[in-house]
Amino acid sequence: MSRAANLVMRKLNEQGYKIDYLDADDALWKKSIKYNGANNDVTPVVEIALHVLASEIFDATSNKFGDTGRKMEKILVAGGGAGLMFDGLKKYWPQAVLVEDPRFAVAEGFRRAGEGLWNIRNK
Repeated sequence: MSRAANLVMRKLNEQGYKIDYLDADDALWKKSIKYNGANNDVTPVVEIALHVLASEIFDATSNKFGDTGRKMEKILVAGGGAGLMFDGLKKYWPQAVLVEDPRFAVAEGFRRAGEGLWNIRNK
């Protein structure tokens, strides 16, 4: 998501807005930016950034795992930006499923992995 926020920041700065990373991150979620007292719709810039990021995620995943994605019954989408990215990723993987509470799911996954390692080392 930081990649998408940086892209939004760059594009909006090119359009004459003088914003920082936090403004751009906020614009990602709201698809608008408050600037000089007015709300400005930045949906087109946000949609481009999310499309670019979804494409990069698909490419990186394909490079690591090959075409195994098409063979999977489900692909679980989790993480802090999963809600924003889900529609873009669903275009690549129709079997994608947005997990319940996607941000917490990542933390829970790390907790379970740590617990598993702890149990292996202490048995």
